[in-house]
Amino acid sequence: MASLKDNTTAKIRNGAEGQWRNCERPSERPSLDFKVEEDRRTISIKIPEGWFGLESDVILNVSTLEVDALIAALGWDRATMLEQPAIEYQEGFRYGTPDPRWRLEKQASTGNLIFSLRHLGFGWVHFYLPRQEALNLGKALLLQAADRAPLN
Repeated sequence: MASLKDNTTAKIRNGAEGQWRNCERPSERPSLDFKVEEDRRTISIKIPEGWFGLESDVILNVSTLEVDALIAALGWDRATMLEQPAIEYQEGFRYGTPDPRWRLEKQASTGNLIFSLRHLGFGWVHFYLPRQEALNLGKALLLQAADRAPLN
């Protein structure tokens, strides 16, 4: 049985008008469908027959808290899989969070920094930076803000 990671791509949905958004797979299997409901507090996930061995379509109505729990659980489990996400940055448009909230903390045991960013879809995402990498990031941000360095 093929897994969800096999060549999965997402179609971008225009707005939040309750339209279904497909998560397509280049195979004979029908796609997963997602829809933000009119209340904007629930996402319906349509899992078609054949996925996960299902014998008929299943529609899950998932609350905001359940979506958060699902994203967190999938993220942790995804981090333990043998095939890592792309290591090198891939050019092209990415969905981003404009002017995100951020926070810096010092990790007590190592003195390294914990750099946290708030993503609109994923919530707070945390990065543990060794001191030298924190210095490199700080220098790069200063140079970029002063418009004196090329983007990497």
